[in-house]
Amino acid sequence: MPDDDQSSAVLAARKTLYDAGIKIRREVTGAEHVERSTANITDFSKPMQDFATEAGWGGLWSRPGISRRDRSLLNLAMLTAMGKDMELGVHVRGAVRNGCSLVEIRETLLNASGYAGLPAGLAAFRVAERVLKDMVEKGHYLIALLESEYPRNSHETFSNSKFTLALWGTNTYACAIVLKVFMTKWKLRTVVKALVTKTTVMSEVDYLCANRNYHRADQMRDQDSRKLG
Repeated sequence: MPDDDQSSAVLAARKTLYDAGIKIRREVTGAEHVERSTANITDFSKPMQDFATEAGWGGLWSRPGISRRDRSLLNLAMLTAMGKDMELGVHVRGAVRNGCSLVEIRETLLNASGYAGLPAGLAAFRVAERVLKDMVEKGHYLIALLESEYPRNSHETFSNSKFTLALWGTNTYACAIVLKVFMTKWKLRTVVKALVTKTTVMSEVDYLCANRNYHRADQMRDQDSRKLG
């Protein structure tokens, strides 16, 4: 094969991996994180960012054989052992988005600490708790659980005598707004129980109820969102 043809084939293969990788990276870590990571790319750092997206996300995370959920738990264990706190925080968030429960995340970190050492384990727990608390306060934790249970393009309706709530995985922002408005009208615990029975254990619902902090910004956004219904 001529050199030009070979170069074209390599570039095409890399583009395929990159396109697959950036899609998976956004789905696992969240679009906001990806935007932050790529916002300050320079000519010097671009090859490393491209390599991470192509090889890590496009080459590894797209492979069959084990689920994204299991890959998340593997990453939590490995990053704990390596002491990579920044990356661990990213993958704690990704683990929730991939459907891992608080118990599974906790036990993975605990198991890793038995082999990697107590200092590594304690540091990992601090990182994980900070990330989970942030997700709960911003309302992202419950939304991530719902999206992991109900894939995009699916539709589910929850009902009882007082309410009917429809969630569409294709519109995350609308889903978040409806959920927040909904939480202001009924007791939080009742609503959370109705929504997450299929995705989580009651200890997690207790965690959500104990840690949720309803911000002024959320209130203002919710006022605008009441146009939805």
